[in-house]
Amino acid sequence: MARLQLLHVLVAAIAVLAGFTSVAPFAEAYDPLDPTGNITIKWDIMQWTSDGYVVRTLSFDIIETL
Repeated sequence: MARLQLLHVLVAAIAVLAGFTSVAPFAEAYDPLDPTGNITIKWDIMQWTSDGYVVRTLSFDIIETL
């Protein structure tokens, strides 16, 4: 019985690993409503702190129209 449970866990782990590795190459940001859009994210470190930093982020969505 223990071997059967181990087999189930092993098969589940392999399935999860295969799922993640097959999806990773296609994990791009895509907006179906704006497929040719250009989203730029700019971030600046404003201040260093003892546990990290404080940043300012700016995002631009450049929409090209014909």
